[in-house]
Amino acid sequence: RELPVADLRVRAVGAWAGLAMMVATGFLYSESTPFPGCQAALPVLGTALVILCRPDVDVPLGAGRLLALPPVRWVGDVSYSVYLWHWPLIVLAPSVLGHEPGWRSLLAIAAATFVLGGLTERFVERPFRKPDLVRFRRTTYASAVAGMSVVVLMGSTVVGLVSGAEDEDRDRLAAALRTGGPCFGAAALDPGQDCAPVAYDDLVPAPALAAKDKSEAYKDVGGRQCWSFTPTFEDRHCTFGDEDGDVTIALVGNSHAGHWLPALQRIAEQRGWRIETYLASQCAFSTTPQLFRTEAFSQACLDWVERTTDALVADQPDLVVTSNRVSVRAVGQPDLASSLPLYAEGFRSVFSTLVEADLPVLVIRDTPATGKQTPTCIADAEDDYASCDGTVDDWLPADPAVDVVAEMDDTRLRIVDLTDRICDGGTCSVVNGGVITYFDASHLTATYAYTLGPYLAPAVEAMTPDRPSQEG
Repeated sequence: RELPVADLRVRAVGAWAGLAMMVATGFLYSESTPFPGCQAALPVLGTALVILCRPDVDVPLGAGRLLALPPVRWVGDVSYSVYLWHWPLIVLAPSVLGHEPGWRSLLAIAAATFVLGGLTERFVERPFRKPDLVRFRRTTYASAVAGMSVVVLMGSTVVGLVSGAEDEDRDRLAAALRTGGPCFGAAALDPGQDCAPVAYDDLVPAPALAAKDKSEAYKDVGGRQCWSFTPTFEDRHCTFGDEDGDVTIALVGNSHAGHWLPALQRIAEQRGWRIETYLASQCAFSTTPQLFRTEAFSQACLDWVERTTDALVADQPDLVVTSNRVSVRAVGQPDLASSLPLYAEGFRSVFSTLVEADLPVLVIRDTPATGKQTPTCIADAEDDYASCDGTVDDWLPADPAVDVVAEMDDTRLRIVDLTDRICDGGTCSVVNGGVITYFDASHLTATYAYTLGPYLAPAVEAMTPDRPSQEG
C-alpha cells in the first residue's frame, strides 16, 4: 500500500533524527560519561527510531537512500564481527607499541578492525548461516564438543601453570619477608649501605604478583569493603591490628592513604595498637569541591569529607594519620595546577577542625608517582628494569597539605616526608632493595610499604607520647 506523502516525510524526518542521535553519541560521549546509565538512551532510542521509521529509498533526500548504499550495507553486514575485533585490538595496541596509540595508530586499528571483520564475516559467519553445514547433526555437535573440549583443556592448563607460578612467587615473597636484612626494601637506602643490584628473576614480589600486592584495605574485611566509592561515598570503616588495643590510629584519606596501611600495621603489631580506616577512592580529604563525573558524585565526595571529619571528632582516636593524592580538578578549575590553592584551603579547614578538637594529626607527604604501569615496565625490561626509573623532579607530585601544615605551625599537626626512602638522591627507583616499589603507576606495593614501617614509626610515636609501648 502506497503511503501518503505526509507520512513518508514524517518517516524521513524521524529516520534522520535517529541517525543524528547515533552520530551525536560518538562526538558527545567520552570516557568521563557515566555508563551504563540513562546516557544509553540516546543511541538506543536513535536506533529504535530509524527502525520504526523504515526509511524508504524512494523518498527524495530521505535516509533510506544513504542506508541503501553498498558501503553502508556492507558495514551493517560485518558490524558484529567488527564489534568482536575492535576491543582486543585497542587493548593490545599499547603493549605492542610500547605507548598509548596516537591518531595514526588509531586509524590503523580502525582499518585492521574492518579488514578482520570482513574476513570473519566471509569465512566464519557466512558459512555458518548455510544449511549445508548443519545437515549432519552428529558431525556438527561432535565437532562442537571436540572444539570446546580443546579450549577448556588449553584454558585449564594455562590457569594451572599460572596458579602454580604465583604460588611459588608467594612462597618466595614470604621467605624474603621473614629473613629481611639490611638490604631488603627501604633499608637498602640507609646511609652508608652498599647493596648490590638484585637480578630480575630474584625480585619480590615478582612483576605478575606485584600488580596484586595491595594493602589489606583492598580485601573484604569481615565480609565488607573498606573503601567508599562513587556514586554515594557511603561510610565504610575497617579495623586492623589489635581490636582491644589502648591506642587507636585513624588512617584517613584516599588511596594514597590506603597504601600506607602495611607500614602502620607493622607499627601496630609491635605495640598492640588498633587501626581504624576512613578511606575513599580518589576523593581527597579536603573540603574543596572536587570535579567528578557528575555534580552528584562531587557532592557525595564533599559530604564524605564532612561526615568523616565529624566522625573523627566524635570518635576521638589517639592519632589521625592522613595522606592524599590530588588527582581530581577542583570544581570550576581548568587544571590541577590552578586547583592546588583551593585544595590547600580545604585541607586547612579539615586540619583546623581536627586540632581544635585536640586531635593530633600526622600528614604523610604524597609519594612519587611513576605515571606508568610499573610491574609491566619491569617485566618488559627484565634485567634492565632500571630503565623504568625516573627523577624526583618528574615524579614527585605537588602536595598542598605540606604548605598548610607549615603555615598553621601547630604542635598537634606535623608532617613526615619519606621521599628519601623511595628516591636515592635525585633518582626514584621502581625497585629498591630487591622489592618492586609500585603495584601500578603511583601506589606502593604492600611489601614495600611494609619495609617503610620502621621509618614511619618515629613520627607516629612522637605524636602519641603519652601511650606506653607494648613492644616486648
